[in-house]
Amino acid sequence: MSGSKRVASAFILSCAIYLTPLVGPHAVLLLGEVLWKDLGNALRGGGERDLAWIATDLGVALLTQLVLLLLLHRLLRRPGVFRKLCIGLSVLSAIVVLNYAYMSAIPRRFLLQPDTALERDTWPLQCAAHKVWMPQIASAPTLSRGAPIWVAQVYPPNRYGLFEAANCAVTPLSLAQSAAGYVTYVAGTHALYLSAPPPTAHHSWFVFDAASGTKTPLGQGLVAQGQFPILSTDGGSVAWLRPVAGVTPPTQLEAVVRGVGAGDAAVVNLSAVAMGGIVQLVQLDTKARELIVARGLSELFWIGFDGRVRRTLPKPTLVEPQPQTFRLVADGWVAWDAYRDKESYRVAWSLPSGKGNLRVPKGRSITSLAVSPDTRWIAVSVTSGISIGSTPDAVFVIRAADGAEVFRKYLPKYTRSSVAFPDSGRFVYTNLAGVNVLKIQ
Repeated sequence: MSGSKRVASAFILSCAIYLTPLVGPHAVLLLGEVLWKDLGNALRGGGERDLAWIATDLGVALLTQLVLLLLLHRLLRRPGVFRKLCIGLSVLSAIVVLNYAYMSAIPRRFLLQPDTALERDTWPLQCAAHKVWMPQIASAPTLSRGAPIWVAQVYPPNRYGLFEAANCAVTPLSLAQSAAGYVTYVAGTHALYLSAPPPTAHHSWFVFDAASGTKTPLGQGLVAQGQFPILSTDGGSVAWLRPVAGVTPPTQLEAVVRGVGAGDAAVVNLSAVAMGGIVQLVQLDTKARELIVARGLSELFWIGFDGRVRRTLPKPTLVEPQPQTFRLVADGWVAWDAYRDKESYRVAWSLPSGKGNLRVPKGRSITSLAVSPDTRWIAVSVTSGISIGSTPDAVFVIRAADGAEVFRKYLPKYTRSSVAFPDSGRFVYTNLAGVNVLKIQ
């Protein structure tokens, strides 16, 4: 074979790398297809990959093609069985290397930021409860002192329980967490429970009082399908949304407030905030006769039972929160990103003890956040936001006054720890073994 033909043959064969199948968890794509999408997104100014990532993708492909071209050029000089075997092994090696590069090494480089903080496991363990965990259950965002901690069994029958931080005792309850029913909202020792036993698609609600063990149904059909009611801060009333009768689209919503078990219902007009965005009930305070209502995903309004807006929460500028990612105190708040596509998740706070913000290392999402009742401490639990790599989870506590980290514990990937402060002297977090109570020093 002449030199020019050998070069042409080697070049044509080297282009086969763009037919390399990249095997992902949900699909198999060809390398050429991935690079073509990269270039198209770059020209349109969109896509999840920045220019540096795209340049790396192209650079690795061209470098691999060049190496393969030189190898093929040499092997084609004297074709033979042995040399053909070498070509086959080279192609197989290239497939393995390219899959590792594009499905693991390169994404890790651009999606994961190394976490270089040292572990600070300095607070002593007071006690621990095994085979239970703290599920993420919605509750009023306003901090309350001495609020009970709800836990659930890890193994069947998966019953809920109340956790006592002083001695790590768990009081089992008759409620169970399963596909047929689960707690949706808690207020102290009261809980809203959604029951949806298969095979029926109909669901029903009842309020559970852990102190007495009683279950009070809300009434069949009162709460519309797809709506989630909330409890008042004292657990004595319930509120839900319903369409205003006789109003044509766009649908206008109003809030219904009723005592648990009996009593006349109060209807709260939400027209002052309900237009122009999704409305969600966040908190009900019957003593103050007001609701906290979320419009869209980040605006919070305090609405009196007379329908007037009493105050609003200033929208944080550094984070993109949702109603469930706010914590409120009398004179302050903590908020964190509910979702971040490319950038690092962030936490911002304005508390009596201090103001500040922080970024968690890129590639982690925030699983749980808690503020101590005296607002001195903010606890954060983070977990890996991507499946590749072996990035550990972490639980850390910062001082609200200056953002300094005072506690850090690394946990296995996808532990998804929950955190809580039962009081100002103890910190609670979960790991794969159970619930741990630390004494704050």
